[in-house]
Amino acid sequence: MDNLFFNVVFAVEIKPKTFLPILSNKQENKDLCDPKNQRFFMIQLLKAQKKLQKSGKDIYQSTKVEIDSLISKYDPRKFYNGKVENLFDAIIDLAEIPENNFRLFNKQQKQVQSIEEFNIEEIASIISETLLLEDLIQQLKGFFHMLQQMNLTVEETQEAYEKLRQRNLTNKQLQEVVEGKCQDPEIQKLAFKLLTFSSFQALSDLSIIASFRREGSGKFVEVGNQKLFYQYSIVDCDLKPLNKIGDYLSTIDELIKLRNYYDSLK
Repeated sequence: MDNLFFNVVFAVEIKPKTFLPILSNKQENKDLCDPKNQRFFMIQLLKAQKKLQKSGKDIYQSTKVEIDSLISKYDPRKFYNGKVENLFDAIIDLAEIPENNFRLFNKQQKQVQSIEEFNIEEIASIISETLLLEDLIQQLKGFFHMLQQMNLTVEETQEAYEKLRQRNLTNKQLQEVVEGKCQDPEIQKLAFKLLTFSSFQALSDLSIIASFRREGSGKFVEVGNQKLFYQYSIVDCDLKPLNKIGDYLSTIDELIKLRNYYDSLK
């Protein structure tokens, strides 16, 4: 990643996450129009719960105002909307409570809270203007919609994982499965479910790196009286270990419980 930041004026790492709901049979309401159904929002509630626990408080005894002060306003749907004003708002919201989802780097390649040359509104404007000129957002959105149409739940994936484990495959056989070289149709079917779910997890946690330089070639954006040459890259898109499916499944009950409690607040 160091090469991506070499000789930059500034660089940004963004984890846009997914706009899809939890892929579970337990998630009865999968309405995409309600941001509270998104896994991102529910994870925010889980993080708020942990923050409150550290101060000796119970989230189930907390008010909506208390909880809202601890969670990000970021809505992944705005990021993937395709409109510059919505993308701008999404970046601002992501930067307000960044956690690990928004990281800013200066010309010394150090992670910082701000840079001298541009404020956060200017940075969000530069990114929203240039990122929409790339095809990254539409590609990612297309992948998510394709996965959504498959309607594969984490419960189905867990079942496929257990069935595949019972086969006691050798490392060589597992490698053949991953590479699509396995000839057994039943194993192929199980493997497809696992790789599909692992792909969803990878897409949900990838990073988009934006780097801006005063010197370079190729695409540039004019800011004031200067040119900034920019480059976008996707990193951290590796398939997740299949044994992480259990971790994903184990949090679902609490996530839905938290969302339902938040929904009950006025």
